[in-house]
Amino acid sequence: MRKIPLLHAILGSLITSFWFLISALFGYELSLCVGGGAFVTVVFSLIFWFLDGIILFRLAMWLFPLQQGAITSGTRQELIYDILYLPFTLFLIVPTTASKLTPPPVSRLLYKALGSRIGTNSYPSTATLFDPIFVHVGDSVIFGHNSTLVPHIFETGKPLSFHSIQVGNNVTLGVNAVVLAGTSIGDGAVIAAGAVVPKFTRIETGEVWGGIPARRLHPKN
Repeated sequence: MRKIPLLHAILGSLITSFWFLISALFGYELSLCVGGGAFVTVVFSLIFWFLDGIILFRLAMWLFPLQQGAITSGTRQELIYDILYLPFTLFLIVPTTASKLTPPPVSRLLYKALGSRIGTNSYPSTATLFDPIFVHVGDSVIFGHNSTLVPHIFETGKPLSFHSIQVGNNVTLGVNAVVLAGTSIGDGAVIAAGAVVPKFTRIETGEVWGGIPARRLHPKN
């Protein structure tokens, strides 16, 4: 696991506590207005937790953007990651996207709200898009069940780093396909079911890739 400096952990905890506190206060005040009891207060608080979390996260990333590349010790990017990006990842992005309970139209709106660029007629639904701010998806992309996009690299002995994933128009991602950080997928390409596309792979327009690790199947080399 990556070690987080104590001061960063304290600051991140304060931001998370502020977020949870204002959500609970808004929920409580709204429940008083409608005359609800404890259950209604909890429901309203959860709604505000979700809405406030998205607003605060997007505001934080707008004011202090997390850049692509390595998160090295002692840098401004490490501070941004530890106190602004990580808390919202742990308590908002992962809980809301990993459940895969959102229907297709809602999943598209959810990922867009979390910072992904997603074109028309593309619905992640049961797919998982880690680190949404580093995922760019074109129009009419088909996401197979449990397909996964992973824009971060976290390996033993190396710093955590982020590299965006670019998916073109009319791309098909098969069931359980995994696309790793820094990959670019051209228009009309197909990633076969169960394929694992290595990091920094460039897939050209119309190509078909499959296997572990994925390789080009068509057109043949």
